[in-house]
Amino acid sequence: HVAVWLAQHGAERVTATDLRPGPLRSARESAERYGVADRVRFVLADGLQYPGAESADTVIVAGMGGETMEAILSRAAWTRAARLVLQPQTRLDELCLWLRREGYALGGAVLAREGERLYAVLSVAGGDEGYAWAEDALLAAADPLLPAWTEHRRRAALTALEGKSRARV
Repeated sequence: HVAVWLAQHGAERVTATDLRPGPLRSARESAERYGVADRVRFVLADGLQYPGAESADTVIVAGMGGETMEAILSRAAWTRAARLVLQPQTRLDELCLWLRREGYALGGAVLAREGERLYAVLSVAGGDEGYAWAEDALLAAADPLLPAWTEHRRRAALTALEGKSRARV
């Protein structure tokens, strides 16, 4: 859906990749349905491991865990010269730590809501000037979903603590 939206809104060239043929086929069908298939390249690949990937100036990695994003980016050092848009489903804090350690800077973040779920969307680039944590960027942006996000994170931390507490008994 992101590739289709980008093509509909002026992107000259978009490459959509997936490791599995089914989601890639669905993306192709969506692009055809919206009349933008001629501007979207569909590649069956493991992350950014395909010929020509390094020519991208912007890379969007979304809908997977932070640990998977780390693996994809660690195999594509050229991404330090690109703009990254990352939307991790899990392990946000670990991803932020990894990004800083590997020479990426968190330039900003926004929250997106899908139903009852909230997701952090990170703007990242190579460098060392940026926020250490997604929450810092969200606070700076005064994101309107921040109170709901904070409450969600608080409940998750309490649940984890309760689980650890029960496991010790």
